[in-house]
Amino acid sequence: MKKTLPLLILAALVVGCGQNGQSGQYVPQEPKQPQAVEVAAGQEATLFPLQVGNRWRYRMDSVTMIGSERKKDSEEITMEVKSVEDLPDGGKRAVVEMSKNDDVVTDRQVWEVTKEGIAQISIGIDTKSTYSPPQFALKFPIEKDKEWEYKGTGPTPLGKVGSIVSKGKVTGPTNVDTENQSLSAYQCDVSSTYSVDNGATARDEVQMFWSPNVGLVRYRQTLLAIAKAKDAGGASQDVGIGNQVVMTLIEKKP
Repeated sequence: MKKTLPLLILAALVVGCGQNGQSGQYVPQEPKQPQAVEVAAGQEATLFPLQVGNRWRYRMDSVTMIGSERKKDSEEITMEVKSVEDLPDGGKRAVVEMSKNDDVVTDRQVWEVTKEGIAQISIGIDTKSTYSPPQFALKFPIEKDKEWEYKGTGPTPLGKVGSIVSKGKVTGPTNVDTENQSLSAYQCDVSSTYSVDNGATARDEVQMFWSPNVGLVRYRQTLLAIAKAKDAGGASQDVGIGNQVVMTLIEKKP
């Protein structure tokens, strides 16, 4: 299963000294806003800089409901580019490892950034599960309200490869608070439905925020699923699962 934004208001108080020894009043200043994001045509690859050694550290908060049981969790995870391959069309294909505690690898993903957009190719450490065709997280060129659709097969939140139908949309530039600063980023919303051969189904809503020369600064997924399970007598039954995951950037290196 793929894994909110705190409102951060910074105010500076200025103490002014008036003439004739009289003190001025405290004057609150508006927090400085980041410059609006703008990516020139042909420079879209800066939204996901794929160079070996690039490393993103996130705080990941999750809430999971399985039946009537509720579980909350918070941990730090890291994404790191381990290898990069140049593609014939000028794009790049990269292997990106997901890990926690800096040394426990939890996933190995393959991504491509081409003139068409940012696409996920596969996931998996020992056994790869491939998206066919590649599933786009963001389509180029970037235009506000631009939409696209996806129909294919690939890994699903249900733990099996299955059918995926999704629709994506660029909802425009917006300011996003990370753990340490506010950044301007392109917001992309993707709605998907999933089904697998045992009849289990799921749907989710994902918001991704991409900032030039930084990458993915925030990710939020809300998932609802009807999974199949066996009761004590071995009979199949439906189990409702709800999950929300929020990843917030702490830092990017270098």
